[in-house]
Amino acid sequence: MNARSPMQSYWSNSLAIRQEIQRFESVHPSIYAIYDLIEAIPDHLIQQQIREHVVCIEDSFVNSQEWTLSRSVPDLKLGILGSVQSGKSALVHRYLTGSYMQEESPEGGRFKKEVIIDGQSYLLLIRDEGGIPEMQFTHWVDAVIFVFSLENEMSFQAVHSHYAKMRQYRDTKEIPLILVGTQAAVKARPLVIRCVKVEECTPSQVSSGGIDCRD
Repeated sequence: MNARSPMQSYWSNSLAIRQEIQRFESVHPSIYAIYDLIEAIPDHLIQQQIREHVVCIEDSFVNSQEWTLSRSVPDLKLGILGSVQSGKSALVHRYLTGSYMQEESPEGGRFKKEVIIDGQSYLLLIRDEGGIPEMQFTHWVDAVIFVFSLENEMSFQAVHSHYAKMRQYRDTKEIPLILVGTQAAVKARPLVIRCVKVEECTPSQVSSGGIDCRD
C-alpha cells in the first residue's frame, strides 16, 4: 500500500479540521440564544436554575475528550488566562473574527481555528478559562497567554495569582508563556512595560503610565 504524500496528508487534515470547526461552532449560537432568553424570565430563581442546567449541558459539550486527550489530527492546545477585566475575551474574539467586541465573557469559552505552521495544518484549540487554572488545565496546555488590562491594576494582580496556581501543578519552564497587556483605546501617552518575566513584575505603577520590575 502506497503511503500518502505530504500534500495528501495536508489536505486530508485540513478538511477534517474545517469540518470539526463547523460542527463545534454550530452549537454555540443556540447556547447563546438560550442565555438571552433566560434573561427575559421574570422569576430570578427559575432564571438561576435554568442557567445552571444550561451550564452543565455546555460543560458536557465543551469538555469532550478533545479537550483532555490527544487526537489523530495534529493539534496545538493554547490556554488563555486573565480576569474578567483583562480584555482576554475581546482579544480572542479579535483573533478569531478580525472584529472587536465590548463585552467580556466571565464564563470563558472554547474555540477552534486552523493554523498553518511550517506547511503543516494544525487544529488550534483555544481554551479561555473563566476562573483560576486547575490541574487538568495546567497539564492540558501546550502554551499559555496571560492577559491583563493596562488600565486595570487588579487584572495584573490576577496574572500573578494564576501563574502561582499553575506552578503548583506543573513546572512552568516546560510551557511557553506569553504576557499580553490590552488597552481599550490608543492614548497620547502610551503605557510602558519594562519587564519580561511575569514573576519579576509588580503592578505598582499601572495608573502612572508603566509597570516596573522589582528590584
